[in-house]
Parts: sequence; structure tokens; C-alpha cells
Amino acid sequence: VQQRQASVEFTFEHVTPWEKALEASVETQLWLKNERFISMDTARLLQLGFKPNQYFRGPGCGGSCPRCGEHPAIVIPLIWNDKVIGIRYRALAPPDAKHKWAMEKGSSTKLFQYADLEMNVLSEALLVFEGPLDAAAAIELGYNAAAICSTSSLPRGLDAWPLFHQGIEQARSRYKHIVLIGDQTDDGRAAMNKLSGLIGPGSDRFPLLSAAKDITEAIRIDGPDRIRQNLDFLIK
Repeated sequence: VQQRQASVEFTFEHVTPWEKALEASVETQLWLKNERFISMDTARLLQLGFKPNQYFRGPGCGGSCPRCGEHPAIVIPLIWNDKVIGIRYRALAPPDAKHKWAMEKGSSTKLFQYADLEMNVLSEALLVFEGPLDAAAAIELGYNAAAICSTSSLPRGLDAWPLFHQGIEQARSRYKHIVLIGDQTDDGRAAMNKLSGLIGPGSDRFPLLSAAKDITEAIRIDGPDRIRQNLDFLIK
């Protein structure tokens, strides 16, 4: 399987206007803080942005169903080793789950997102989540975290996706423990089990020690201090 070549050459100039828009949008900053538990310090580190009018179309509806249309969105650049390889959008208030995500044409999600960053140099553990905003919430709590873009964003074999392979190798060489958490759903558990097979020895599959679906919901239910205790227990 060959990785599709981007039809456009993404640069940080594509991202900068949306970063500035986020700096100017207090409402969106509050959404990040209150709904996703992400501060502006973490948003700046990950170069998140805000786009007030991104078009969202549901899969299979051809972009013309009543719920397709423009919505305010968080801009999530796909960056690997200081190179932008794509841009994703997450609607702030999607009409339904099928109209939650969008992506610039030519973007690639075939990467182990944020595995090239090292936020806590004293830690020997990397926490892995499903989705960049969940990883961002863990980074906010002070952990090294990476993300798969979705449950479908996993290769059959590492050789098929070179950038993903690079991320796995970088994580293997840098961390003693790679803790796979993911979403507590059937698809989420299956994706983390598959990822464990791709990583091999050194990866451990754990739930979040919470009744929540994911880390964002867990923080909302149990609070950040309790979730830090749970995560610290997992990486001991």
C-alpha cells in the first residue's frame, strides 16, 4: 500500500492565521478549557487554531444533507518533525457525530501524532490515546502523550506507512513504557490491541481506571487530580 501524495504542499503559513484567530477568540479558548481541559499554553505548544467557518460533510451523504454546512472549528495541524503534512478540523458544536471532523484535501493521517515531541523529559512513559485532543488533555496534565488519528488510522504493517513507522521507532527508542489507553469502546479497544501488536514488546494495554469513555470525559467526571493518580498508577 503506497502513501498518497499530498496535492498541496502544506506549510506553517497555512496554520498561522488560524493560530492568531484562536488567540483572538476568547469563546473558543473557553471551549478548549472547559470542554477539553486544554489551556492556551498547550494549544500554543501543539499549534492549535480556530476557523469560524469550516465546511463539514458527513461520510456518504455527498455534502448535501441538511446537516452539512459551515461550523466553527478547532484547527489541528498534522505536524511531523517540524513539517506540516496536513490539517484537520474538529467542529465545536457538530450537529451529529458524522459531521464532527473534516480534513484539508491532500492531508495524511498516517502518523503517530505528537510522538516526535517530548514534553516531560524526566518521564520514561508515553501515553497513547485515540484522537489528538485527548492526547492534548494528557499533555496538559504533564504527561508525554501521542495519538492515533482514529480507530481506522492504523496500518496493516509498519512498512506500509513510513511516517507512522518512524513514530513507533522513535517512541520505542525514547520510552521504557508505552501505555495504550485509547477509548473504552469496542472499536477503541480493538484499535489499541492492534497498535500493541504493531509496537511489540514494551507496550502495555490499560483502561483508564474510570467508567468514562475517554480521558476528557474522565477528567470531567473525576477531576484532574484523580486522573493524575490513575495515570501515575498505570506508568509505575
